[in-house]
Amino acid sequence: DDLIAMGVTRGVSPEYLDNFEVGFKGRFFNDRLIVSGDVYYDIWTDKITEQTLIIPNNSGGMPEISWFFTNMGKVTLKGIELDLTARPINALTLTARGAINDTNIDEGLCSTCAQLTGSDDVSGQSLPFVSKYSAQVNAEFAQAFAPMPDYEWYLRSELSYKSGVYESEGNFAKTEASTKVNFRVGLRSDNVWIEGFVTNAFNDKTYTSVQPNWDLSNPNATFQEKDVMYVGLPQLRTWGARIRYDF
Repeated sequence: DDLIAMGVTRGVSPEYLDNFEVGFKGRFFNDRLIVSGDVYYDIWTDKITEQTLIIPNNSGGMPEISWFFTNMGKVTLKGIELDLTARPINALTLTARGAINDTNIDEGLCSTCAQLTGSDDVSGQSLPFVSKYSAQVNAEFAQAFAPMPDYEWYLRSELSYKSGVYESEGNFAKTEASTKVNFRVGLRSDNVWIEGFVTNAFNDKTYTSVQPNWDLSNPNATFQEKDVMYVGLPQLRTWGARIRYDF
């Protein structure tokens, strides 16, 4: 009964997703422009989520840490996604993708959140680890390589953007938005691919994730509550080359 009072359920009900979606796709100017997109609205009922529970030790020792699955409640998902590919000239290909993915917890309880704020009600909050806004733009210029008729050389640039993500259903902390740019140059045929690259060219240092946890470096930690935020580190600017051969 004490565990039930702390948010542990005796069983987990099935979760259900009602999906409503409409999309389109069009080709124009002899396939030099291709556009597609969709709009969706989803209702996620009895969403299953993992929770962490700290059970105090009445004898004064270290508390017990338990993980369990439970039904959080009802979540609404809605958004729009667009995709565009253009070839203004034969040698140049441009692609662009963008999305807005909005999440809202209509009804939800979070036992882990209660340990931080005293309240387990997360209604009106957003789902964790989901970027609301994202976009990607690529440009590639490729032409035949005259000294080797079976090969073509190419230059490619890639830009990606993601808005920040929350650490939990409680929305206590959020990462910053991240923008990364990659560059590539190479030579390729049907079965050989030689490429030089630099990823994260402008050395974006935005954390990739954030999550509440215990301070494991503190020898006097009581583990009564999560008291630090752990973050995911990005891969910084990287230079390199690679060769691939397909048999």
